[in-house]
Amino acid sequence: MYYENPSLRRSGEERLIAWHNTLLRNPDGKITGILSFGTDITERKQMEHELMRDFGRLEGMVAERTKQLSESEEKLTSILESSPDAIVVIAPDGKINECNHATLVLLKVPTKEELIGKSFLDFVTQKDHKLALEGMAALQTQGYAKDIDFTILSKNGREVPVSMSASYLQAKSGKLGDIVAIVKDMTQHKAEEAELKKAMKLKEQFISHITHELRTPLVSIAGYLDYIMADNMGPVPESIKGGLAVARRNTERLVQLTNDLLDVRRIEAGKIQLVPELLDLREILDQCIKEITPFFYKKKQILKLKIQERPLRVQGDRIRLNQIVMNLLSNASKFTPEEGQITIQAEEDADTITVQVSDTGIGIRKEDLKRVFKPFAAISKPSYDKGTGLGLSVTKGLVEAHGGKIWAESPGEGKGATFIFILPKKVRGGEKEERGGERGEGDR
Repeated sequence: MYYENPSLRRSGEERLIAWHNTLLRNPDGKITGILSFGTDITERKQMEHELMRDFGRLEGMVAERTKQLSESEEKLTSILESSPDAIVVIAPDGKINECNHATLVLLKVPTKEELIGKSFLDFVTQKDHKLALEGMAALQTQGYAKDIDFTILSKNGREVPVSMSASYLQAKSGKLGDIVAIVKDMTQHKAEEAELKKAMKLKEQFISHITHELRTPLVSIAGYLDYIMADNMGPVPESIKGGLAVARRNTERLVQLTNDLLDVRRIEAGKIQLVPELLDLREILDQCIKEITPFFYKKKQILKLKIQERPLRVQGDRIRLNQIVMNLLSNASKFTPEEGQITIQAEEDADTITVQVSDTGIGIRKEDLKRVFKPFAAISKPSYDKGTGLGLSVTKGLVEAHGGKIWAESPGEGKGATFIFILPKKVRGGEKEERGGERGEGDR
């Protein structure tokens, strides 16, 4: 017989004793006594209570963690299924392990069972197998791959252009595990891209047609106005000369606009062709300064020159280099107030020539510095600006056509600006392009 019974020690401490009682019998089987063994189980019972308490706490933690994992799994599944892009899990051997609903929609497959276990390449068009394999090779090298473009074949036989980005899942062993790929349907994007190319082509055709149609009559009008104003058709009354002068200036602006539009079109199409020859850039700078001096004189502007006396040898297109310098000088004069200062600096090293045109004019806001060379850029300008909005764009294209680069610097509004361009001393040549019209002032 076994029972547990509390017992008090002399010290008053209570202990728990486990008693084991055994009946004693004589040879005849009669009970002659009881043998009792007592064992102190106080510590053991305390340990059992603590273990039971810890076990209960552990059960609660496991239940809570299981609940959290279940919620996380549901949340992850919800995120994957709500994605508009196909998400595919691919095993190292190329077979599909898992996918979301968008994958079924993309491939026109009713259930996952038709995809799971099949090779991913089974759904790539034969012509694009090489592209897909090259993307996978890049994935193995880098651990990820972005924007792999190829065509997949849906179950209904339709070819779908897609773009895939993929990365490896890290396995517990530290080795690379399955591949997670996000596949985006590019059908709409490709259609929009085609429409944009079509629109750009129409725009180029329109600009080309309009500018060519306008330039010839405008040049003719300008010539006749000059002829009339020179009294070649008889004396012109003073009351009419003012009106003719206005008509001549506006005709000149239209001629300049058509020329700039043609240059922009050529630059955008990569058709600016240079007629390079060995030149002294200093001579071109001197010539441009002489041409622009009347504008400086009219506004009482101060011109400072920091140009070396020896020649600045460069290989380039004389007409186009003249156009670059004139655009920058006239631009500086236009946006510099009366009695302002304009500085021209030119220096060379072994391979390049650097020219700077600085002014003390209206300056350029920091946010406009990157946009200043864009055609018709939306940049704050004074109300007196009557440029075409294309001068700096054309200038940038011509500098780059020479293999150079150009940029603008300015401390801010009202603090002046500096335009810097660098030209290599040697450029590759090309056939002579169509020339026409006169070149006017540039536009900031």
